Amino acid sequence: FGDTFRMVDWQIVGDVQQNACGAVQLHSGWELVSDQPDQDFTLATVAVAPDNPTDALVQIDAPLGSSLETSQWERGYLYFNSRQIDIPCEAEAGEYALINSVYFYREPDAPLLASTDDGNELGNSTYLTTLFVVE
Repeated sequence: FGDTFRMVDWQIVGDVQQNACGAVQLHSGWELVSDQPDQDFTLATVAVAPDNPTDALVQIDAPLGSSLETSQWERGYLYFNSRQIDIPCEAEAGEYALINSVYFYREPDAPLLASTDDGNELGNSTYLTTLFVVE
């Protein structure tokens, strides 16, 4: 994300097929790939319907650094983030893309650009997987 952070790995704990009112855990590992930032960043995890990406089923905005603010991160260390994704009880059955983006917490409309390890730009978010809300 930008020239600052790299998501090393991620894992969904729980079944990606959930009933309304269900939940899954998202665990991710991150590293700093630049100089230490002088500001703290937020990780947005969003589940959206592919045909309506502006209407989020779930959106979690929380510090990227679960236990240590990103302004205190150092190169050479792995940092973990864990969050629970609660499916709303009123959720309609369907497929929802789970995506991540990273932004400076005071500028939520200006996320860092995401790219692959070989430099291919992905836009301002990364697709992780699809959540299936079933009846």
